[in-house]
Amino acid sequence: MSQHHFFTLHHDKKTHILLGWDKPLQGFFLVIEKEDDIDNPFWSNLDIKDSHPKKLDTFIMILKNMNIKLPDTIEQEVIRDSINNVVNKIIIHSYKNNVYKRIADVDGVYITNESIPALYDKYGVICQP
Repeated sequence: MSQHHFFTLHHDKKTHILLGWDKPLQGFFLVIEKEDDIDNPFWSNLDIKDSHPKKLDTFIMILKNMNIKLPDTIEQEVIRDSINNVVNKIIIHSYKNNVYKRIADVDGVYITNESIPALYDKYGVICQP
């Protein structure tokens, strides 16, 4: 599974976007979590009929309808992950103070053991991409 993490504001809430490729299920996934309720995702691919679509278009449209803009590199890289059937890849995409950073090979435990507000403070946007 590839995991691409992005931290942004959505409706004035610190928000975590997780987008990636699931090799065993051969499809994409998307989870959107808010700072105030990480145990119940704001939106999850598991809540829709085609939970792991073969094309990313569905999730890009969902994000667009929510007025959530990802850096272009995330979409491009997730598509490459599917083509290469990538597994065990964790990337943080950061856009802060008008500077984009791609932080590769992050330990997954590091991501899951920190709260959304703490990770947002490290990697969240100050202005939208």
